[in-house]
Amino acid sequence: MSDALVVSAPASSATLGPGFDCLALGASGAKWMSPLAEKIITRLMGLLLAALAVQFLFNGLKGEGGLFVR
Repeated sequence: MSDALVVSAPASSATLGPGFDCLALGASGAKWMSPLAEKIITRLMGLLLAALAVQFLFNGLKGEGGLFVR
């Protein structure tokens, strides 16, 4: 057995387990949430995603080999 497999198997199970738990908790938590709260959270997550996209764009333009490098 290779060393990479020995290291990657515990690492993947350490991330997949809590990830699944968060998704399952979110699915069950959405049942008791009001439609208005769902819309508000969806809008806030969309805004956060747009802000991250703009930040990645600026970082790419200013980074090594970017358009705004001096």
